[in-house]
Amino acid sequence: MIKNLIIILLFISHIVIWYFYWKNSEKYNISQKDITISDDSVNNWALNQDTCNVTEAEYWVKGVSMLPLIADQSKVKVLENYYTCTPVVERWDIIIYENRATPGPIIKQVQALPNDSIRFDNKWRLYINGVILKNSIGDEYIFNNNQKKAINMYVINGKLQETSFLAFGDNVSNSDDSRRLGWLGLEYFKWKVILK
Repeated sequence: MIKNLIIILLFISHIVIWYFYWKNSEKYNISQKDITISDDSVNNWALNQDTCNVTEAEYWVKGVSMLPLIADQSKVKVLENYYTCTPVVERWDIIIYENRATPGPIIKQVQALPNDSIRFDNKWRLYINGVILKNSIGDEYIFNNNQKKAINMYVINGKLQETSFLAFGDNVSNSDDSRRLGWLGLEYFKWKVILK
C-alpha cells in the first residue's frame, strides 16, 4: 500500500514539474551535458515543440556515457520533435530527453518498455523479459542496492508501470541513466537519434 502511494506521488510530481517546465520553457536555456546543441538547433527546437513538424538535424555528442556505441565528439542524425508527432517508442530507440533531474538534454538508449517483466537476480543484474540487460558489446549492467531499489519503485507485480520507460547509456560503468534517474515518461522525450 505504501509502495503504491509513493509511486503515485512520484508520478504526480513528475507531471507537475514537467507542466511547469513546459509552461515556462522560454525562460530556460538549454544547457549542455551529454549532447552539444548549437544556437540554430535551440531555435528549431523552440519553434517545433508545439507543432508536428519532424525535422532532421545533426548534433555532436559530448561525453562518454554512450561508449562504445557512440563515441565522444561523434556527429549523429536526429529527428527533432519525433516523439511529439509520433508517440511510439520502441526498444533500442536512442533518445534525447530532458527531465527535472537533468541540467539539459541527454542521450540514452531505451531498454525497457511499459509492462515489461523486470527482476533482479542475486548478483544484482537486471532481467528485462527474462533477458539480462547488456550493452551493445555484451557487457552486463550491475546495479548497486540503491539503484535496485530505485528501479523496483516503478515495478508492480513484476512489471514496469504502464507509463514508464527505462533508458541507459551504453557505458555500463559511467553513465547517468535510469540507474540514478529512475523511470522516464514519454513527455520527456525530445528527439530520436538515427545512427548512420
